[in-house]
Amino acid sequence: HIDMMVMLVGGHKQGRPTMVLITTCLMMLMFNLSLVYASSKATPCSASRVDDDDTTFTSLPNNDDEGPSSSISVSLSTSTNRLVVTLDPTTGILTEAYHVPDYSVCGTWLDVLHYSPSIVAANTSSLGVWWDTLTNTSHNTIQITGHVIFWMDNNIAGEDYANMNIPNDPHVCLLSCTKDPRCKAWTFVKPGYQGSSAQCWLKTGGTSGHLDSCCISGHITQPPITLTRQITIMDSLYTPPSSSSSSSSQYVATPGYVISTSATTAPSFTIPLISFEDVYTYQLGDPDFAYSPHIKRQPGDLAGPHWQFKSPVVMLQQNDILAGIVPDVDSLSGPIISSFPVTLDLENDGESPALLSYGIAGSVLTFHSIYGRDYSIKNWANKISFQYNLVITPGQPPLEGYRLVSQYLWYAFGHDRLVAAPNLQSNHVNQSKYYLMDAWRQDTWGRYANQVYFSFNCSNGIPCGSLYSGRTLFTDGFGTNNDGWFNSWFQTLRSAYGWYAFGEKQNDKVIMEKALSILNLALSAPQDPSGGGAFPSIFFLGADGRSLNWVDDSGWAGLCRTLPTPPANCMEYYHPFDMSWTAYWMLRWLDFSSNISTSSSFSSSISPALQKQILTFTTYYADFLVKQQMPNGIIPSWFEADTLEPANHMQTANSETAGSALFLVKLYEVTKNITHLQAAISGMQFIRDVIAPKRLWFDYETFVSCSQKPFEFYDSYTRQNPENNLGKIQAAFAALELFHATNDSAWLDVGQ
Repeated sequence: HIDMMVMLVGGHKQGRPTMVLITTCLMMLMFNLSLVYASSKATPCSASRVDDDDTTFTSLPNNDDEGPSSSISVSLSTSTNRLVVTLDPTTGILTEAYHVPDYSVCGTWLDVLHYSPSIVAANTSSLGVWWDTLTNTSHNTIQITGHVIFWMDNNIAGEDYANMNIPNDPHVCLLSCTKDPRCKAWTFVKPGYQGSSAQCWLKTGGTSGHLDSCCISGHITQPPITLTRQITIMDSLYTPPSSSSSSSSQYVATPGYVISTSATTAPSFTIPLISFEDVYTYQLGDPDFAYSPHIKRQPGDLAGPHWQFKSPVVMLQQNDILAGIVPDVDSLSGPIISSFPVTLDLENDGESPALLSYGIAGSVLTFHSIYGRDYSIKNWANKISFQYNLVITPGQPPLEGYRLVSQYLWYAFGHDRLVAAPNLQSNHVNQSKYYLMDAWRQDTWGRYANQVYFSFNCSNGIPCGSLYSGRTLFTDGFGTNNDGWFNSWFQTLRSAYGWYAFGEKQNDKVIMEKALSILNLALSAPQDPSGGGAFPSIFFLGADGRSLNWVDDSGWAGLCRTLPTPPANCMEYYHPFDMSWTAYWMLRWLDFSSNISTSSSFSSSISPALQKQILTFTTYYADFLVKQQMPNGIIPSWFEADTLEPANHMQTANSETAGSALFLVKLYEVTKNITHLQAAISGMQFIRDVIAPKRLWFDYETFVSCSQKPFEFYDSYTRQNPENNLGKIQAAFAALELFHATNDSAWLDVGQ
């Protein structure tokens, strides 16, 4: 048995209670859970051979005071590349994570994480925890049990049978209670409240009491909360699925380790709980890399609020060592997180040691995709638990340990769920209706697309059409419901591509003709004669049903919507990210040219004349991009329509360059124009060398759409830049296309 206590002292810094360890004469040891690994500097150490069923060393490594001072540690030896769990070195006990055939040499021990629980209740500023039991339940599992015995700033009223003057030390009151069989609870009253001396009140019973700065209280025979931690060490970071279709053999990664942790708590009576989390302090210094699902705007915000994990991990990396928390999402259910929502969090301000945490804590939406802590009270009367995995991955490339974690998420939670899902196109409205993909296709293309389609003649008399969204009128306040969006968020031309493919499969020439009319509309966008190919991306049909109207960019999520002083005409910016995505999908329509006879009398065929029109339009625009590309490879995000001068925003870092690179390499594959390929390579080299390493994934959605923020915004609480996936997705596709175009396999690694 190890007797120890952790005192959690109240007060919030960035929404988190600070933690202070207090050692008294009642405690032999303080308790931290430390995750440590061995560095490359090896030093001799002695230990007996460990057989399969043996869990005890005759002696442990001599760390020469370099090792952790904590009572429990998880360590990695460079000599054996094995992870083990050790108890306090003075006990001489070792619990192996798995079989270590020969443990004869060990390295210098470095702390990675220190563990402390954090419990915040409405009737106390902090709690004291007495850890009294540690057991080895199997060769790779240990269990720790503790009890809450202290309530800071808490007053248990009534049921007194004795009181006395004592020194200004609450432990004297606690000790008096433990020596008296009648005593079940106690309250220490600070000096100045009931006279000049401190007072100790001994009680025959008592509940959780109430918040009161006068006092400190505790329970003896009925601890208000029992805490249990079960820790299991896995021997690998992930186990690839056994399915023969798995591509896991493509991934060769440095071994990592998973520490599966189960936290269970049980109150003796109803407690007004605010939060209960397991907190880990990062011990390796200032991290080079940090990741959380959400960014923060202010103290008290959460990095991974409940219902909103997105990617369920918080992680930090310094040099080659990455450590993170991955929630066990398989253990979560609707009733559990409705009653006691589980929350991830990350604090990494550069001033204090970084913190990773997971546990019970509610959240409230404070802004689009920004969540703050919910300090409302939850009446806690029953046992609650949460499960998570600590991931430790030494030996990782700098800034890239997340790649191994990404694989772990896929193999641990993603793959099997996808394979087992009966509904490959999940629909939260009516899943049974779309049980089969064919039914979904029929409903989308056979019913809905026809419902929102409208047709008209373009100015040259060619039949045109679109699939209306009503966004120009409803969201942007101009135009009509009969609109068409040819941009990076809403790409009507891509929808038309899918509609055409469906019509071809069904041999439905009416559908194919309607889809083709949308391509005609996109090709009718006026290319600026002075702009060398730039064109508007938003269309709406006038209320008269005849007038054709084009908007450059500044509809929904346009640049001037968020400028401090927008120009008089808020529709005068060309946006390459939108134009390039549209031009890319024009080129994709050439996929159909080899499938349809050009001699057919059917007017919807992709004829040589239409192919030429596509290539003329896109080449004209590609030349504009080449002309505007900067020497470092970046393509500015916006151009003033009147002057074609680049806007001042995101000129030094934007991931939107990847969208133009994707289009340029796709055009090269058709025309073999080496100038366009060189421009694509230059743009993607900028993405590879500047954007990806620094995670500067800035596109317009990062700043000017729903989650508006200043262009200079930086999350100083987790030390992360804001990111968005639009440019990231197109960067991955552009890297793949460059591999196809150049046969240079280095682009595959960039894309991955």
